[in-house]
Amino acid sequence: MLITFIKLETIIPLMKWNIVIILVITFIVFFILFKGGDITNNAVTNIINPGIKGEEEIYYDYLEATIMDVGQGDAILVQHKDDSILIDCGEDDDKILYELTKNLKEKKIEVLILTHAHYDHVGGCDAVIKNHIIDKIIYNGEEYTSKSYETFLELSRDILEKVTQRTEKKLGEITLDIIPPIKLVKNPNDNSLITRLSFGEFDILLTGDCEQECESNLKDINSEVLKIGHHGSTTSSSLDFLDKVDAKYYVISVGENSYGHPSQLTLNKLNGNSLYRTDLNGDISFKGFVNGDVVVKIEKQASNEEIFSGL
Repeated sequence: MLITFIKLETIIPLMKWNIVIILVITFIVFFILFKGGDITNNAVTNIINPGIKGEEEIYYDYLEATIMDVGQGDAILVQHKDDSILIDCGEDDDKILYELTKNLKEKKIEVLILTHAHYDHVGGCDAVIKNHIIDKIIYNGEEYTSKSYETFLELSRDILEKVTQRTEKKLGEITLDIIPPIKLVKNPNDNSLITRLSFGEFDILLTGDCEQECESNLKDINSEVLKIGHHGSTTSSSLDFLDKVDAKYYVISVGENSYGHPSQLTLNKLNGNSLYRTDLNGDISFKGFVNGDVVVKIEKQASNEEIFSGL
């Protein structure tokens, strides 16, 4: 039997080269997995308000709803891939155009929804319509006398659709559940179109200025995110309504005002929950995923003491 002996001096250099090769391969694998992690160009990082704990997570496909900071008013931009929906326009042309330039991927909006005719919701719509391509505009059909509302009706007449009964629409992978008032009343706030947008197991409920009488008529509205009605006024957000929605996150769209918004009474009802405010947090973005998970991104930090302090 032939026995071959290999000198130790020969083995040791070979072992060293094997170790070097293994280290190089390990480095390359780790570099690809971690340094180049954003391989889909739409990964997001979990950014949470102070006092709310959460692990950093990366997701790849989501609906994004941004409650834009337009001062005292409402303007919510919802986007998924190439589809965009705008709910209300605030009251200031310059503010809404600035916010859309910052947040909108391109100057095209598939659907514009006006909740009701008050100036802090319709005032900026003329600038939006003039400066963007819009496929369809949805409103409640109410009669109201104001220059801003009349301008809105004139500019949108060719693409205007009146919704008078609960309607479900599809835009790509987004489902819109649009809920009009049972009947139009004198108070425009209670004429607000309610919109519940769904993407898989994620839902966000946008209530315009719907007050407690309007809220009492709403059914099947459980959602992960609730935009509090009427800028946090005492006239909205009854306890029964909040229980029906059973949201995980709440947001108030509000700016400097003389109305006492948001009221301390409403803030007390929400105390202990995850609440955000545009006057304190700036733009507030909710990224909702098909499994119902939510990632919150804010422009500015605010303490819980500030968030839950009213005017």
